[in-house]
Amino acid sequence: MRAYRRSFGGAGLARAALILLSLAALVAALPIAWRLHETHALWGGLMLTPVARLEADRVVVLKARRELLLYHDDTVVERYPVSLGFDPLGAKRREGDGRTPEGQYRLDWRRLSERVGAAIHVSYPNAADRERAARAGVDPGGGIMLHALYGNLPWSKVAPDRRVWTAGCIGLAPADMRELWYAVGDGTPIDIRP
Repeated sequence: MRAYRRSFGGAGLARAALILLSLAALVAALPIAWRLHETHALWGGLMLTPVARLEADRVVVLKARRELLLYHDDTVVERYPVSLGFDPLGAKRREGDGRTPEGQYRLDWRRLSERVGAAIHVSYPNAADRERAARAGVDPGGGIMLHALYGNLPWSKVAPDRRVWTAGCIGLAPADMRELWYAVGDGTPIDIRP
């Protein structure tokens, strides 16, 4: 015990206790820090750092080809592979059918989500979709987004495939979604074709 006291002394013990308390606080804060890192440092930080600027004034999705095209002045400036809902053939008719809508819409607002990162909302349902659903006596659904695929890191270029990735949304590789985020503004028209 004397050797212990000699090596640390009174001030040394206080310093050692302070270091141990600091380490305990750091370990306790790690889960919170990791959550913030996942949601904001990766997505928010990357989203706030622009990529090489593409400009698009129109978006076209070709469902059968699983492809999203960005247009500027009627010229294709970029192509991205996409994933669709679990029942992609045909137009969306009702809530929960797993289909991606078909028709003319707008990209009307955007957000950063903890689950999928960057997401841009598609203005489905439009007036024709609501009217068709009312005639059929069903809810047309909604919440259709262009978003990054689940579980991939924001810089990932993992290409979407034909596996089910969404419940009707349009999924892109996170790096592609990051480019798209900056390439289109709110109000950009989107044409979703069969």
